[in-house]
Amino acid sequence: MAKWIWNNKEYKDNQYVEFVSTFNSDNKNINMVISSETDYMLYLNNKLVAFGQLPFYPDSPIYDELKLKAKVGLNKLKIVVYHS
Repeated sequence: MAKWIWNNKEYKDNQYVEFVSTFNSDNKNINMVISSETDYMLYLNNKLVAFGQLPFYPDSPIYDELKLKAKVGLNKLKIVVYHS
């Protein structure tokens, strides 16, 4: 089940936040679903692979479904989100 995440600090206007994680993959093709209140940029292994600006409706979330090419083994995922 998906859940909203944010940093431990309070929300501030005009704020960028980075979320970084690593994962192991045994498959080069991966699917990802992402949603944000405003803008996001998604990097896979330090390469920009997707970005978007989504309208935010709390009762009816909108999301992007992405098909990404990972490498077999260790991968690095970074998501930069802008909160306006």
